[in-house]
Amino acid sequence: MIVLAVLVFIGLGHALILRLLSWPLLASGPSAECDCFCIHGGELGADGFEPYDAAAEWHEKPDGRRIILLLPRTTRIVEIGAVRSFEQTCLNELRKRGVPAMDVWPIRADARDVWDEAHAMADWLTAHPDSKVLMACSPFNSGRLRYVLAKVLRPADAARVCLIWLPEPGADVDAWWRSRSGVKDFMYAWLELIYARVEGDHARPLPAGAAAFQQEIRAQVGEAPP
Repeated sequence: MIVLAVLVFIGLGHALILRLLSWPLLASGPSAECDCFCIHGGELGADGFEPYDAAAEWHEKPDGRRIILLLPRTTRIVEIGAVRSFEQTCLNELRKRGVPAMDVWPIRADARDVWDEAHAMADWLTAHPDSKVLMACSPFNSGRLRYVLAKVLRPADAARVCLIWLPEPGADVDAWWRSRSGVKDFMYAWLELIYARVEGDHARPLPAGAAAFQQEIRAQVGEAPP
């Protein structure tokens, strides 16, 4: 019995420690009644994180609710028509779920990363002082998102942004170590959180063209004046 009790204690302690390791990655609240649901491009991709069902379900409730899109920077592959743009993808998916285009507001964020998205959100909140936003994110990326928002937004504006967790397929926040997908999400989330805290906000415009880009690189390595 003693041996069994020790094994049970070790097993429970192991799970508790692993859960504690994920706590810095998780953030929620503040909770408030929001009139806008934000879809952003930072987490959409091959892993299956899709906020469309949640956005459409949220949109169905009271009148006057809107969905805002923080648009990423347009890539060359989108410009040549090889793939659909983020905006068009979102509009198509929301339309399939009964959300009219008039209730979807694209924001020309020209975002390259979560910092750019936070700056675009700051501008939007300033222009809409009475709005509160529900921002979709995966659980393990919520801590990084909340950290970036707190760094970029004024405290009063940061309090107007609530986070909604949309779990990714195959990842269980309470038992992430039990699946390959959970371990991968956990590890990537820690790397991204550390990178965000160490590197901070480096939001600045990219060079306008190839010549400007070459000039900037030469200046950085000391081969040309800045």
